[in-house]
Amino acid sequence: MIQECYNMLESIVREKQELILHQVRNLYQAGVTKFDTAARIQQNIIDFGNEMEREFHLQDSELLENLQLCCELLYVYCSTSPEDHSILENLNGKIENWIPALSRSVLIKNNGLSLVVIVFNEIEYIEEWLAYHFYIGVSHIYLYDNGSTDGLQDPEGVLKKYLEKGLVTYIWWPGKEMQLLVYNDALEKYQFDTKYMGFIDADEFLVPVKDMDLCEILDKAFQRSSKHLANFRAHCGGIGVNWRVYGTSGHVEKPEGLVMENYKYRAADEHEENAHIKTICNPRVAKKFEFHPHTVTYKKGFYCTSENGSYIPDAFFYDGICRWLRINHYYSKSEEELQARLRRGKACWVKDPLTEQGIADRLETVRQHFNEVYDPIMERYIP
Repeated sequence: MIQECYNMLESIVREKQELILHQVRNLYQAGVTKFDTAARIQQNIIDFGNEMEREFHLQDSELLENLQLCCELLYVYCSTSPEDHSILENLNGKIENWIPALSRSVLIKNNGLSLVVIVFNEIEYIEEWLAYHFYIGVSHIYLYDNGSTDGLQDPEGVLKKYLEKGLVTYIWWPGKEMQLLVYNDALEKYQFDTKYMGFIDADEFLVPVKDMDLCEILDKAFQRSSKHLANFRAHCGGIGVNWRVYGTSGHVEKPEGLVMENYKYRAADEHEENAHIKTICNPRVAKKFEFHPHTVTYKKGFYCTSENGSYIPDAFFYDGICRWLRINHYYSKSEEELQARLRRGKACWVKDPLTEQGIADRLETVRQHFNEVYDPIMERYIP
């Protein structure tokens, strides 16, 4: 029902947007009648703003602020002589931002960043993963259980305190090849519950590289990216966050203690595995995960970018400097755990199981390339 209402509202805004843009184009040729033409446009915008307040209760929203700014720009344009058409270009940009502004204005709940994760028999590590992400500023986690048999669903187990505090939504979702279905379920059901929605795995830790508020980092990244895309009449729909892939750190068997204290060696920045991204998006402009769990398809006019504003067309970005955000991907953990995971397979697709030789080759790759760089970035969180 919420989705239907939003689609209707977006349609109303888009129709009004096209009308006003057409009227603004007439201003370029208005000449001596520019005052009357601008006044009509202003009144249309005012009436539209009143409708958004009266019918949809969007007062004090980004969309309404945008409409007010459009009226002010029209006033400034009429005050210039000769006409300064750069003001109209600015006005066009503000009007074209109505749909993105709407998508940021409509929230039912006030979560800043929520994460979606699908897990299978991760009970040994899930509490560290949850506690860490809530500590760095994640508001909510949608945890899809892909049929775990390790007691994760126990009502008195590790999830109890998070469920009681309303920090975790737990969804039982068994079956093969479920990752894309799970991600799309979260997009459909929870898109109005959170400003940003990230999609990562339980062996991935979202890391703010600098000591900054997580949502502040994302706000600035989205703003930076939208500014870069403005020349193409496009908007930022999501940020692609690059991996930093960690290896075994010399552990053959599973050690005691935390992931972040046991695994401090990773692949070099330029290693090809670090080109992978994971997505943090505005869920109201994301359509669906179609081909890959690393990247989502967006509505028309929205795109994925890096934290610096560079366009990312798919699941890889080869210039991921990770100045503000990165994802620590604890790919292997110990050698025995890596071998067990390779035999188990992934939640996103079903492949023929690796042969023992294939597992041995992968393990050798991890030994040689994923333990090259000592990186203690997580030490600040261990206590």
